[in-house]
Amino acid sequence: MRTIDRIGGLLHTLRLLGPGWAVFRLRQALWARIGHWERRTPRGGWGGEMPAVVGKFWQGQWQSDLSGRAGEILAGVHTFFSRHHLRVGESPDWFANPFNENDTVPAAMRTAHWSQIPDFAAGDIKGLWELSRFGWVYPLAAAAAAGAETRAEACFWRLVEDWAVHNPPNVGAQWKCGQEIAIRMFALVSAYYAFGGHVDAGGKRQQLLAAMVFESARRIEANIDYALSQNNNHGISEAAGLFTAGVFFGEEKWITRGRGLLERQALDLIYEDGSFSQHSVNYHRVMLHVYLWAIQLGRANGIEFSPAMLDRVRRAGNWLAALCDHSTGRCPNLGANDGALIFPVTDCDYLDFRPTIQATGMVVEGRPWLPQGPWDGLAGFLGVPVTAQAAAADPAATVPRFWHFRHGGYAVFRNGPMALVFRCPEFFRHRPGQCDLMHVDLSIDGLNLLRDGGSYSYNCAPPWQEYFSSVAGHNTVQFDDHDQMPRLSRFLYGHWPELAVAVDEQAPMVKAGFTDWRGCRHQREVRGGARGYRVTDRIGGFREKAVLRWRLGPELEWKLDGLVCASSRMTLRIATDVEPVAVRIVQGWESLYYQERTPIPVLEIEVGPDCRQLTTEILI
Repeated sequence: MRTIDRIGGLLHTLRLLGPGWAVFRLRQALWARIGHWERRTPRGGWGGEMPAVVGKFWQGQWQSDLSGRAGEILAGVHTFFSRHHLRVGESPDWFANPFNENDTVPAAMRTAHWSQIPDFAAGDIKGLWELSRFGWVYPLAAAAAAGAETRAEACFWRLVEDWAVHNPPNVGAQWKCGQEIAIRMFALVSAYYAFGGHVDAGGKRQQLLAAMVFESARRIEANIDYALSQNNNHGISEAAGLFTAGVFFGEEKWITRGRGLLERQALDLIYEDGSFSQHSVNYHRVMLHVYLWAIQLGRANGIEFSPAMLDRVRRAGNWLAALCDHSTGRCPNLGANDGALIFPVTDCDYLDFRPTIQATGMVVEGRPWLPQGPWDGLAGFLGVPVTAQAAAADPAATVPRFWHFRHGGYAVFRNGPMALVFRCPEFFRHRPGQCDLMHVDLSIDGLNLLRDGGSYSYNCAPPWQEYFSSVAGHNTVQFDDHDQMPRLSRFLYGHWPELAVAVDEQAPMVKAGFTDWRGCRHQREVRGGARGYRVTDRIGGFREKAVLRWRLGPELEWKLDGLVCASSRMTLRIATDVEPVAVRIVQGWESLYYQERTPIPVLEIEVGPDCRQLTTEILI
């Protein structure tokens, strides 16, 4: 990108984010440089004074299906990002990054104060953090509840004590991110009630768990403003961390601050239609997990959140249910997907969103939103088990034929076995995470046949760093090989466009259009029909070429014959107002699970600057 374009994009984005955001970021950088955080969160140990534990925990149920994962953990095999089963041994190296091509871990990751550790010195730092989220606590607790108490308990204490030795408070990479600390805290509190009753003489192990929760809360409290400035899951998770520690120790200041921040962010970041500020299906799930945890922990201790907050959480659950195929649990792979699953308490696949939908219904409405199934485990863990007597409505009856989430910018079309999602935000209230404007996602009987690219990794070598989040990773039109928005940094785009959107719910039809930062124009109309959908793209303002992409499901064999691309389940018929330059099926890529990429076929229709319209008939 040219320097002048970068400067222009930065100025435009600063106007949207506000001058306060820039001043705050500069202050954060200055404070790190002058040692402010080292004074405020000094290095320490686990033996300091702390309040007594007074909090109560709900009576949850553990799924026996988790015993297989517990067996792997007992054998030294841990699951990373709900996908990669890697042998790390009985005493893992808590600073190893199994996805880093360079096996050498910088010394700072182990010994430096958290404020002095660079974000990307160890490759994708998420690989280094994953094991320290303590997701292994839940299968071990389930195994203990199922009768394997002695082995599971011994493994738990071995791991947690080893972690404590190598990660003293505020030292090393595991203290760098407050959200990571909060997620670990949820597991620690769960473990305290699952394993805390089986203690050694003097209760030293129980005291260690309490100290880990206490020091985690102090670290979160010191720098929570940074998380709040991001207007995303970081602030929500850290607020829930403060609330959790406050309830755990009976510390009113933490309860009050955490509760207030959770209430405020629910109204600010969960939109009126249930969409969420991060424009991501998986981060939507993360947000719901955190809120469900906080709500249930509050109830167990006589603390109720406001009806307004509970209503926003309910709406967020409805949003997820509307996008989900209830027969498979799959959702479109929209937005950033970093492999996060805060509560891995069911044996359902990572791509199955039904546990979250079911638990949301049980927590906010006291009734299941789906029939009973293996996805009930999260509700059981949260203390609201789905019983055979609980009546569940037919889930198909709860999802309308057409649903327009205007505030978030999603239109959902349903017609028998077909489900189509159209990404059409009028404007961005919060920063966009990907160049996915006008993306169309389509599934038939839960099989995703027109699909999003995912994320793969937040720090990897070219071309993967840019590819998955770019316009080429989505089903839309790309102009002159540039993106819909200029990338200013790893997680920030400039020149956020505004779209003109028109909706006819009866047809149903949605039309959306915008002009990008280089003057290229794109209007897309999606219209439902008896046999499928018609997508009409009207384009202009580009110099050399435009490429329409349809990223196809690799489960099927696709054959191209002129302007017709067909498989056994679906046919795409393309029409253009001028002869296309090229029509081809090329190899593209997708990432359904973090740190895993797989090839997919991509239909590309390339046209020259004299083309004004392309039409795609999607037929089954």
